[in-house]
Amino acid sequence: MRTSTAFVMLCTLTIHSVATACDEWAAMVVSVNGYVVVKDSQALHSSGATVQPDALICPGQQLEVGADSRAAIYLSNNSFVRLDQNTVLSFPSTQQAGSFWVELQQGVTHFISRITQRFGVKTPYANAVVDGTEFLVTATDSASQVSVIEGQVTVAGTQVNQPENHQQATLSAGKKAILSGKADIDIIDIATTETVDWAVYFPPAMFMDRLQQGANSEALAAAAGHLDQNRPDLAIETLKNLINPGPRVNIALAASYLSVGNFSNARDTLRGVDSAEALALQSMMSTVTNDPAQALQQAQSAVRADPQALPALLALSYARQANLDLPAAHEVARDATQRHPQAVAAWIRLSETQVAMGNISAASDSVANARRLDPASAATLVQSGYVDLFNHRYSAAEARFRQAVAKSSEDPQARLGLGLVLLRQGELEAGRRQLEFAVSLDPARSVLRSYLGRAYFEEKRDGDAATQWELAKQLDPQDPTAYFYEGVRKLYANDPIGAIDELETSRHLNDERALYRSETLLQSDAASRSAALARAYDEVGYDQGVLLEGWNALREDPTNSEGHRLLADKYRGNSRYDAARASELLQSQLWQPLSAYPLQPQLAETGIGFVEGAGPQQPGYNEYHSLFTQDGVYGAVNGFGGSDGTWADDLVGSFLAGPIAVSLGQYHFESDGWRENADQEQDIYSGFLQWQITTQTDIQLESRKMKWDHGSLVPEIDEQELGAVRYEEDRETSRVGIKHRFDSNSALLVSYVKQDLGFSNQFENDLSFSSSVRDGTADVYEIQYAVVHDYIDIIVGAGKTKFLDNTDVFFGLDNPSGDLFADQFDLQFDTSIEDKNDYRNAYFYISAAQTSRLTWFFGLDYDKFEIDEYSVTANTEPDVILFPLPPVVIQVTSTTSNSLTEHRNQYSPKLGFDYDFEWDSNIRLAVFRSATTTLTNNQTIKPTQILGFNQSFVDEDFSDAKVLALGFHQDIGHDFEYGITALRRLVDYPVWNSENNSTDLKNEFSDVYFESLALNQLNSVGSFLFGFKWYEKRLSDSAQIALNEPKHSETYEIPFEVTLKGSNGWLFSFNQNFYRHQFNYETPNQSDIKRIESSWVTGVGVSKVLPGNYGKFRVGVENLLDVEKEVSNLDRSRLMYYPSRFWFCAVNLTL
Repeated sequence: MRTSTAFVMLCTLTIHSVATACDEWAAMVVSVNGYVVVKDSQALHSSGATVQPDALICPGQQLEVGADSRAAIYLSNNSFVRLDQNTVLSFPSTQQAGSFWVELQQGVTHFISRITQRFGVKTPYANAVVDGTEFLVTATDSASQVSVIEGQVTVAGTQVNQPENHQQATLSAGKKAILSGKADIDIIDIATTETVDWAVYFPPAMFMDRLQQGANSEALAAAAGHLDQNRPDLAIETLKNLINPGPRVNIALAASYLSVGNFSNARDTLRGVDSAEALALQSMMSTVTNDPAQALQQAQSAVRADPQALPALLALSYARQANLDLPAAHEVARDATQRHPQAVAAWIRLSETQVAMGNISAASDSVANARRLDPASAATLVQSGYVDLFNHRYSAAEARFRQAVAKSSEDPQARLGLGLVLLRQGELEAGRRQLEFAVSLDPARSVLRSYLGRAYFEEKRDGDAATQWELAKQLDPQDPTAYFYEGVRKLYANDPIGAIDELETSRHLNDERALYRSETLLQSDAASRSAALARAYDEVGYDQGVLLEGWNALREDPTNSEGHRLLADKYRGNSRYDAARASELLQSQLWQPLSAYPLQPQLAETGIGFVEGAGPQQPGYNEYHSLFTQDGVYGAVNGFGGSDGTWADDLVGSFLAGPIAVSLGQYHFESDGWRENADQEQDIYSGFLQWQITTQTDIQLESRKMKWDHGSLVPEIDEQELGAVRYEEDRETSRVGIKHRFDSNSALLVSYVKQDLGFSNQFENDLSFSSSVRDGTADVYEIQYAVVHDYIDIIVGAGKTKFLDNTDVFFGLDNPSGDLFADQFDLQFDTSIEDKNDYRNAYFYISAAQTSRLTWFFGLDYDKFEIDEYSVTANTEPDVILFPLPPVVIQVTSTTSNSLTEHRNQYSPKLGFDYDFEWDSNIRLAVFRSATTTLTNNQTIKPTQILGFNQSFVDEDFSDAKVLALGFHQDIGHDFEYGITALRRLVDYPVWNSENNSTDLKNEFSDVYFESLALNQLNSVGSFLFGFKWYEKRLSDSAQIALNEPKHSETYEIPFEVTLKGSNGWLFSFNQNFYRHQFNYETPNQSDIKRIESSWVTGVGVSKVLPGNYGKFRVGVENLLDVEKEVSNLDRSRLMYYPSRFWFCAVNLTL
């Protein structure tokens, strides 16, 4: 892999290859468009030949840019300069130590400087001194002007005849200073977006190709030739000298003016010309100056004027994309190729839209047609480079981009592509510099600002990244991209409240359309925005906000990996959603793009938590992905320590090389527990490989191994039943997954999971001893086809599960009496059970938007169960033989066997709707039926939720659930929300015996929540959460006996949480939860146990992001008041809180 010094090496090679080489160069020419020469400042002479890109400028020389021309240079102090026409810039022969100066004698220059040393610009009337900023300097015979785009610049007058009147001022962003020799400096406010319009890049070829017919054809052909040779000055001179120009010449002249950023002359030239081509050119002018509404109106007028005109069709396609309607842009481009199959520009435009929509295969075909027609054009080379980039042909992509730069040095798209391919190969510094070149070539283009901000973000330069995204917002306030990136940055910086504001703005800017996929890059869409917003909600404790945004993400696109991952992360720590969490995580992995970031091994396992909302299964800091995917080695180390001898660590490492990503992980957790026999120890190992065979197809291989030893982690209902209970669990999981995207709207998933299970437990007290050993093997085969469109989503799938299970159960009861035979009188039961279960299923789900506010959902599941069970029980009990004397005791063993075969077919319909009211509220209603199946680790690729209501629960195998669910949510601005979610489940549990074949369970729960952001007087942003949660579970008599659970359980929870954001990445949290838990339990002797427990539990915590976003640490205490009651959840699988004061410290490091 090449290092980040590649650019420096290139510059060094250039020194030896150009005629103007010097020992210490002052600048290097980046781009030339028109007449640009380098002169010796003393003799003021040159060869007269236009300088070429990569030429060096030495100290003591000056650069002159002629009329209707412009250039860009890179200074040796790591600054970038764009020069407008009629500009003269001189470089002093010597520089003072620690500083760098240039002298602008006349003209206009745009500077981008990120240096730490003193940097200054001299003009006839002013000196400008800067320590890292972006600014514009203009010098004329009568005055000098300095305009600040971002940062700050200090200016001072330089009139030598009035030294006593020298003035000085410091300018901030949006300020302009005018110095004309007067005593005072005039300072005015400016719109920073209007200062660099002259530097906008515009390729005129698509207009010139269609104008070279009829009158003045020779002159038009000559002008086109000059433009192709990067000499717009000669093209303009040729066309201006025509006596009877006519409309076509005016259009060509306007296009030539635009190629050097002269919008004023271009508009004047087009005045009075109303042809389709003229209207199309005006539309393109509006597009490149970020006026999408005007661009669309003008393009539609152009198409009405001449539906066959290629410039009109292309202008309409670009205007559609500028208005965030990428599908429409694609359709217009396709129409252009059908009407003009020999037009290179049409095929390139179609390929651009296909890349943006993710259809790389089709984009390859389209750009191949362009290469067939004109393989050497800069536009063809650029688009071919992007297609190579997405096909992982990095060397070919880099070569094409470099050829494009050599042919058209002004094209920022070529620089952007070269930067991206270098970044993808791990050359962060060299790639970022190419993006800086792109911005210097077209500083008014918001999308380039967004990408440069991403590169700064990868270099841990948060301030520079934030500046670029702020400028992108100013340049195009309606583009949600920069808001999205800034939200992600603030999320990394431990500012989730600020992230929520940015991400909410991004969503409201484009609430019902795909987020603008910036030009030729696959970009985050509305689903990704929802997922990022949900992560921010999670950081501030917005439970329902997280879930709603996760569900919204999947409503936008059910194939979105981040939406599935978000739900998986939020479900973690809540036993009610354990089955859904495992399934969402599996789907997230299958849908994910090629990723360099490994999954921590503990996150893929289920059932390993012991306290609701806490424990070792929390994700580490490395779970937040970078904005650029780069080849290289990645890793993360996470440590956790706390009270009661608790500590954990996980180490994950990965590497990404082209289309292959590999990761390995190790995890260990152990704790002595809060009481005797509450200790545990876990070890998990994992390996993962993802191979992107093509841009549309990838395959995944995964293997995990888990071992967990622990005592009793939940309280016993009847304290008389307490004893020494020990558990051992082993799991080995292997997985193969295949994803294939047919196009941007349809995809196929294939999944195979194999799991070997080992489980044993032992129970012992003074009266009895029992043990069980279970070994099982499961094979799960699944396939799913998904179709996603703007107004309708369809998911069809099928699966098959084979499960083999062998269980041995032993129970022994000692004789508690003290008679003659006490040491021999006992009872023993030894049972062996063999299960063979086959399960098949199929499902069809459709979600259709009837209007922009109303969405209907319909689904149907088919489930087929085949259960074969065979059991043998050996009962051993004593028998006393009295005669002959003396009496003796013998052990008598009797054997019984049972077999059971059960087949069942079930159809499960699902129906619901989702409606958005005008006043930012939403209501959801769903009724559905679902079946619980035997699955490995409770994982499936079948959708887990219906309109945001969970349908996957950890029930007994082959249970039948009927559900009625209602949800209401209300937003009040960006700062407050409330709502309620209520769900009622009636569950039939199967009991396979001769007396009864099913039991009844009623499960109801509801959440009422209030969540808000607030700003206090200390300028520290905070949030609070208040809610009420109620859960109830009722069992029939047979269900209580079969499941050995309370007949009636009821839990009330009132959570209150406050989060405050401090400065420099500090985040403080306080939570106070009230729990009330009661249950009624009927023991085998028909006596009732009733228990009611109430408690207040308090927790505090603080977290801090490490410098450079290299990690995060958290410290805190849960159960601060040391409440020692053991309160379990409804199914007694986990504790509601840690039943002792628990101090903890966690450190997450990203390597």
